[in-house]
Amino acid sequence: MLKLIITLFLAVYIGTCLPAQERDFAGLEVALDQDHYADFLRTGVNISRNFTIGFRVTAYGYEMDNDIMGLPFIRKRIDDFVAKPIMRDLRFRLEQEKHEISFISNGFMPAHISDTTEIYRLAIADGYSLDADRPFSSFTGFRSAKRYEGNKLIAGSARKFDYAFNTAFTFGFAGLSIAKGLQNFFHGSDYFGTERPTPTLWDRDSSKPYQSGQILPAMFPLFMYSLSVEAVVWKPIKTFQLQLRPDVNIGYYTNLGFGFDLGKVMKGDKFIDNLGYTDTHNFSILSVADGYFAYSLVMGGSARLVLYNAHLNGLFGAGDRHFVSFADTRKVVLEGYIGAKVQLFQYLEFMASVTTRSPEFKSTNPQQLHHWATMSMKVILNSYN
Repeated sequence: MLKLIITLFLAVYIGTCLPAQERDFAGLEVALDQDHYADFLRTGVNISRNFTIGFRVTAYGYEMDNDIMGLPFIRKRIDDFVAKPIMRDLRFRLEQEKHEISFISNGFMPAHISDTTEIYRLAIADGYSLDADRPFSSFTGFRSAKRYEGNKLIAGSARKFDYAFNTAFTFGFAGLSIAKGLQNFFHGSDYFGTERPTPTLWDRDSSKPYQSGQILPAMFPLFMYSLSVEAVVWKPIKTFQLQLRPDVNIGYYTNLGFGFDLGKVMKGDKFIDNLGYTDTHNFSILSVADGYFAYSLVMGGSARLVLYNAHLNGLFGAGDRHFVSFADTRKVVLEGYIGAKVQLFQYLEFMASVTTRSPEFKSTNPQQLHHWATMSMKVILNSYN
């Protein structure tokens, strides 16, 4: 009898110490970036109005970490070499893991995407030049990401810091027509109040007296490994906190960033969900609120040291395509966002945010802050069995 009691006690104790088992399929998210949703921040004719479009579909759950998908296998090997030694050195205590795989397509454009409009002709008369603006560029591919949530005890005290590590491996292709098709849909139909011209400059046309077309050739492979950390450093009440967010990205967008997130989280959440945009180095949190109605209001910012950006630099000038030289690339880029999300009945979540970024390159064209907005919807299952 004593042996049975001891066995049951050990089983319960070990069960509470192990990370919770994530569901095979835990949820689904659809997110969209569009610059025109941030038009309320613009006055007059803002030349940054056409710079961004993005689309992401993310599936969450344990099965998203299956090696058969390819990208999780590569990410795990890099995690073993990069992320896990850092967690060991920090004496990170793992509480739970979350997995996701995303399809992402995004595009970045110059201020004028059509050379047939009156506003373009007026800009040319005023000294604007496509050759002095950023090139057309796009990415279409998949990202495998893993989230480690836990804490670290401070030696010699009872203090505990909540930490989260996000790792991801992204692989895809430049120059595909999906981003162009998305923009054609939104601008051509005007179902969403875009009031934008239909693009005419996505494709290369040697007959034009200026550069057109994308910076990288179609089907050019792009990859990136990302590692970010969230450290909760201030939590005066259970639903309000400040967290610091350093990150590093290596690949087609190579940079070092340091940021913060501040605001009200949903009851039961340990970390702030970064409600920024859908680019491949930004992560989204899947969590179930304590209650049938919950909301979060947050803001954040970051400073990023940019070493290479294929969307601007291309292959550092290889070939005859339009590119921004490394000397003309701004080495420090600032970003800020503010956003809100609402969760209903623990199954549906809606999010909206606005992001602002400082100019990324030097140019003779006048440059302003670049604004765009993001909206998303998640369908959530209970995260853990």
